[in-house]
This record gives sequence, C-alpha cells and structure tokens, in this order.
Amino acid sequence: HKIITIGREFGSGGRELGRRLSDKLGFAYYDQEIITEISKRTDLSEEYVKQITENRPVSAFPIHVGISFYPADNPVFNQSINIYAEQHKLLQELAEKSDCIIVGRCADYILQDKDPFRIFVYADRASKVKRCIEREPSNEKLTEQEIKRNMDGKARRIQILEKIKESSKPVSASKLAALYGVSRQVVVQDIALIRAAGHEIISTNRGYILNEPSGLSRIFKVSHTEE
Repeated sequence: HKIITIGREFGSGGRELGRRLSDKLGFAYYDQEIITEISKRTDLSEEYVKQITENRPVSAFPIHVGISFYPADNPVFNQSINIYAEQHKLLQELAEKSDCIIVGRCADYILQDKDPFRIFVYADRASKVKRCIEREPSNEKLTEQEIKRNMDGKARRIQILEKIKESSKPVSASKLAALYGVSRQVVVQDIALIRAAGHEIISTNRGYILNEPSGLSRIFKVSHTEE
C-alpha cells in the first residue's frame, strides 16, 4: 500500500494539506482518529495520549520491547512506553489496511521500514499565528499569546530540563510556571514528556530534581566588544 506521512509545525496547515490530498487521491486519512483509538486501548485521556504521541520514542528503548530494558520501575515512563507500543501497533495495522495519509503521530519514524512518502509542512511565525486565529472554531479560539505558547512548547521543555540540571536544589512547578508564563498543569505535562524522553526527573516535596550523573562543568559568561 502507498503511505504518505505528514509532519508539521503547529499552525502551518499540515492537517488541511492532508485532508485535501486524501480527497484528491482517494486515500484513507488518519489524524485525531489515532488518538481516540489509542485512548480507548490504554484507558488514558485523549489529551494525555496526544501529548505523548507527538514526540518521537526514545531511540534507546525500542517500542516493541522497550520496557524490558529500562533499569528501574518508573510509572510515567512505563505509561508512555505502553502508549508508544499501542501507537506502533495501530499505525502498522492502518498501513496494512489500505493506501493512507497519516498526520503526525511519529508515523514517518514508526513506518520507516515501509518507505512512506514523507512531507513536512512549515511556515513563518506570523503566517502560523494568522492562520490559527482565522481557522479556529469560534468556540475554541486561542489568543495570540496561547498560539505562540503552543508553538514554543518544545523549546520550553528544553529550557525546563536545563533549569533543573543547573539548579543545586529542587525547582518547584510554581517557579517554573512563573518563569515561563504557563500554568502549573502545563509544567506537570512538560515534566511528563521530558521523562518520556528518557530523563529521570524525580518529584520531591520541594520540587523537581534530576537523578542523572553529571560531570564537572563550568559556565563562563562572556561579553564581546566590537574589537
């Protein structure tokens, strides 16, 4: 079967492209349906499943056998691996079923052995913001700040991980929320995704700490003149 995978930046129009291609080519189209099915199979909320499936599985732990290689019991990691396992199984089933177009869900990575036609859709920031404001249903309108916040999720998680790494004491969710202008719930979701990426972040009653070996490091702050 012919398979087309579409990766996209938030607000770039990847879903619309997928639907148009589906209508033009007569291919099956899969997007939110994948989240709904995985949610049913794992008994987890669709929102949580969506957060996890938008990120590529940890390469060190293959999704078909991953949990058996993880050295310590970690409920959040285990849950994420279960989601990846169901996602892998479902995408393989869909690919075997008929010609199809799959938006997101790491389909290009999971189905790489089937040599899919890969498309990545991107756009400049101003165009993405404009598109989101114009295309969102009236009862689901996001503010410009919320749209930019969605676009910056991955960058924020990188910064959160660095902040926890650099800190000599636990970093609270409240502090991280205030620092990055998001809610505590968003921080909790970010921490879950960072853990799913293989970083052992531990929650204490004072905040988050990173349980990973760290070598000796020095940070130099340098200011250059024009000379």
